[in-house]
Amino acid sequence: MPILTIRDLSAGYGGIPVITKQSFEIFAGMTLILEGMNGSGKTTLLRCLAGLLPPMSGQIIIGNIPLEKDRVHAARKTAYIGHRDGLAAELTAREALGLWAASRGFCPDIQDIRDSFSTLGITQVMDQPVRTLSQGQKRRVGMTRLALITRLGRTQETPLWLLDEPTTAMDSTATAKFAALIKAHTKAGGAAVLTSHHDTGIKPAETLVLSGGQVS
Repeated sequence: MPILTIRDLSAGYGGIPVITKQSFEIFAGMTLILEGMNGSGKTTLLRCLAGLLPPMSGQIIIGNIPLEKDRVHAARKTAYIGHRDGLAAELTAREALGLWAASRGFCPDIQDIRDSFSTLGITQVMDQPVRTLSQGQKRRVGMTRLALITRLGRTQETPLWLLDEPTTAMDSTATAKFAALIKAHTKAGGAAVLTSHHDTGIKPAETLVLSGGQVS
């Protein structure tokens, strides 16, 4: 069974389509990198897959759940990280991860939390307020959510990772750690769809080039 199925998907804003008639499937073990110029629909497509933007037409199926029929349960099979970090500024990085984990019904202990930060090489910021962190550090704190999924063995519950420019503001060392995280996820039976203007170092990976509504 595909982890993700898209059938004749069109989406946009104000009745104007940005992507049109997209169809493809994603299976366990796959990484798909969306490429294209600004405005070609990469973020629009990811937001549709995450259940944040209703499509104009077509169908999205995550696992065996049609998104339009059960958005809550379909979306819970995904982990979405967009341009905004989604971290409460006054919480510590550790508290922010704990809050996200609780929202997903996860019960990590302190070692699970510590190991997730260690995976991204940022154990030293665990107890710092999010507001004091650099953009690169915030990006990696966001990625600890993904590390925690793998650490807790929850890949089958959250198999589809949707990541919008995940390596922005991250140096080469952090990017390599991110690539290793994706590799561990896909090896465990998960899949990832991401956008990037940079070399992520993820291999193997499929590529889909969007060009303002068309696939090239």
